[in-house]
Amino acid sequence: IDRFTSLDFNPVWAPEQRKGFVSDDVCSGFSSEIFKTFSLPYNSRIFQHWRGGRIHNCGPHPAIDLYLHHDPEINGLNCSYMYTVDELPRIRTAFKAKGIIELMFDNGESGQEIIRGYEDAAEILTPDVAAIPVVWLNESWTDRDITDLYHGLINVAKRYSRSMKWAGARNMD
Repeated sequence: IDRFTSLDFNPVWAPEQRKGFVSDDVCSGFSSEIFKTFSLPYNSRIFQHWRGGRIHNCGPHPAIDLYLHHDPEINGLNCSYMYTVDELPRIRTAFKAKGIIELMFDNGESGQEIIRGYEDAAEILTPDVAAIPVVWLNESWTDRDITDLYHGLINVAKRYSRSMKWAGARNMD
């Protein structure tokens, strides 16, 4: 179990006690009422067994305000940047100091589009919510493309991490 990343299609590593992962793409069409009645109790059964984790919904997120109401409370959202970008301000409010956002760039975006998208997301979510880019590459990416993407994403992460309100960190003001 120490070597699992998660228990679903998600390839992103998760720490122990955060292995639960529920793919709930159907909730993109659920009202908050239906999400509360259907998704929360059924997803929570998985999270109770695996003690936390993340939910996946590519987007949109009509019930985003309820995502952290699972029992136990989940630790993050895995979503597609393309279908979530317009909802980042709502996600910042809902996940403030409570969870991470894994932004998947999984729709054939170029390196520059990924870097720009991650920068735009960080601009909206900082200082309250940490965003982690999840990049899907295929055989068309050269070593140079991948290296340039890596350096571009690292630069964005370094710049915005200095402005984050990290849980447990002392206020230095």
